[in-house]
Amino acid sequence: MSSSQSFDDFERDYNTHLSKVRSFLAQPTANASNSSHYETNVKSCQQALHEAKQCIHAMQGLAEIEGDPFKAEEAKRKLEREIGPLESEMRGRKYGGRGNNKGITSVFGNGSAQSNGNTDYLFGNRSHY
Repeated sequence: MSSSQSFDDFERDYNTHLSKVRSFLAQPTANASNSSHYETNVKSCQQALHEAKQCIHAMQGLAEIEGDPFKAEEAKRKLEREIGPLESEMRGRKYGGRGNNKGITSVFGNGSAQSNGNTDYLFGNRSHY
């Protein structure tokens, strides 16, 4: 990144970095967390996410210098709505799904795998939904 880049240049770089991260996250993870190639990809995507974050901060700064509150707010929204969730997902992938990632059962209360009415309704063998 050079100091002569415009808001649009940083946005283009940002989209390129995020595309790499999203492509990685779209790949299936079954048995992938055991390979060294997977670890390399995780590190590469974390770096891309970090660089995307730098682009966002540069975009915010340029927008503020230019006096464009709409662009500044757009950059802030991208940081909150795009970067934040991707960082969380990357943390989950980094640890191979261990730790805080409890899967779909965490949506239903305490995250235990025990069955309750909601999971029975959604995942049970019912003839109607």
